[in-house]
This record gives sequence, C-alpha cells and structure tokens, in this order.
Amino acid sequence: MKLRETMPELKGVSGWLNTAGNEEPAVQKPVLIHFWSASSPVCRESMPDLNNIRDDFEADMHFIAVHVPLLEEDVYRSVIKETAENLNIIQPVALDNQRVLADAFELPKVPAYYVFDRNGRLRHFQKGGRGMKMLRRRIERVLNRSK
Repeated sequence: MKLRETMPELKGVSGWLNTAGNEEPAVQKPVLIHFWSASSPVCRESMPDLNNIRDDFEADMHFIAVHVPLLEEDVYRSVIKETAENLNIIQPVALDNQRVLADAFELPKVPAYYVFDRNGRLRHFQKGGRGMKMLRRRIERVLNRSK
C-alpha cells in the first residue's frame, strides 16, 4: 500500500478472536492494523513493545491484529488463540487463513504495522520487529500529540 491510500475493508477473513464478529471500526478514530503470525519468533519478540503502545493509546485509537499463517499448524484456531493469550493480545484478531487481508494490504512480511488516520488514510507503514519508537512517534503524530 502507498501512503494516503484508503484502508481496505476487513472482510473475507476466516473468523475473529476477542470480538463478537466483524471488527470494522465504527467510531472515527485512527486505527493500527498489526499483521503477525503465531510461528514467527520476531512477532513474539516484538509483541511486548506493541502491547505497551496499545495500552498507552487504546483510548484514542483502534488496534486490530491480523493473524497470517506461515506454517501449516498456524491455521488452527486453537494454536492462534493460545499464542494470542500467551502474548497478551487482547485486541480483536482477524484470522486471515486465506491471506485475503494480507493481499489487500500488500503485506510484505510479518510483523507489519499500518497506521491509518481517522479518515481511513494510510499515514505510516513499517515492517519487522524493530523501530517501535518510530511507530510510537508516528502514532503520536496521527493523534496530533507530537512533542
């Protein structure tokens, strides 16, 4: 995806965790879409930093995780649910077993982070487990909290 492109719809997934159903953000708030995989060591290592960011900003923006399988066992709901619980992923989790969202977002690899403003426009993208300070600064900018 290119900057300022509109956020794709969160439809066509295999299911959801931590929510009653479709998690299209209803309130006009910024959104962070985080792609991850249960079998990715980099995703597991970076999750505590992302959880801190989520906890700091959850009142002002939506956080949605999208699980993308890398290995065959990654498609099992029980594996994803257990891993999400162990990693303290409490935000809604889309199960993207068919890679519908991964394709719509042009996902290069996991972990990946897409920050959308309240109008649904992409304002920041980054991939990999490093750079959480940069992610935090970009979120602050989208929320007009720059220091």
